[in-house]
Amino acid sequence: MFGMPENTFFSCYPELKDILATSKRAEIESQQRQKEVEAALEQERNKPENQLMTLYDNYLVVRVCYENRKGYALVYVTDTQMEEGRRAVKIKEQDLQKRFPTLGTNKIWEESSQRAKGLSELLALGSGQLNESMKLRCSLALAFLLSSSDGYTTPAIKKDF
Repeated sequence: MFGMPENTFFSCYPELKDILATSKRAEIESQQRQKEVEAALEQERNKPENQLMTLYDNYLVVRVCYENRKGYALVYVTDTQMEEGRRAVKIKEQDLQKRFPTLGTNKIWEESSQRAKGLSELLALGSGQLNESMKLRCSLALAFLLSSSDGYTTPAIKKDF
């Protein structure tokens, strides 16, 4: 340390050795607590009701995005994307219901729907203009839906020439 052997340095400043050791212990404990928190969050996220809630929340974002720009030349979500999102949600919902028959899908849907009302109202305020940050949010929600359903596959592109 500072151009001298570690033993020499700490013999000159013995209190620093304790401070350094305490600091390292605190860092290790902090990292351990962070891992525990992350594990608990992951466990919570993986609960079926939370998986379904996240799925519904993202679906409703996509649906609000779709409905908000319906009829405009520039849209957040196309008809095809909306249909793909709807199909992906249905596949995942059916899978979760099959694995967890007591899952209260109606209750979870109602909770998600209530949260989506605020987004719908917010988008209605600026419905005449395309908002790039909202377009990104819509795209991310759609990507989540399409990637979350194991049984969902993108439909084949038909030859059109």
